[in-house]
Order: sequence, then structure tokens, then C-alpha cells
Amino acid sequence: MAYDIETREAIIRAEETINAQSTLKLFEQLSKKQSLGFIYLIADNAMYYKCRLISEYLSANPRIKMIHLPP
Repeated sequence: MAYDIETREAIIRAEETINAQSTLKLFEQLSKKQSLGFIYLIADNAMYYKCRLISEYLSANPRIKMIHLPP
């Protein structure tokens, strides 16, 4: 789930499992919805947020900024 602070809209995805692949689907959905500016995501420290697949995606898409909560 993501929340757009400008429109006050919740972006919700129904997934069987939350993992790197489902996270990438959310990133793609958010990128299409928000075509300009940066997208800031606040995330817990789940391992899939720090995996190579996500890291590579974020490197290739610098508009998306991940802010990890402290452990």
C-alpha cells in the first residue's frame, strides 16, 4: 500500500505474497501515476526491500527514493 499525500489517495495492491516482485509492481504503478518529481517511500527493514533486484531497479529509476525506518 502507498499513500499519495497530495491527493490523499491510498494506492492498494492485492497480492498473495509481498516480496521483491510484488514490490516492483507497486513501484511501476506509482511511477505511472506520478509522472513528475520524486516518489518517496517509507519502508520497514524487510529483506526484500534490500535485495539486489530492488537495488538494481532503484539505481535505474532515481526518481524513487526509499527511506528505511530504523530497526
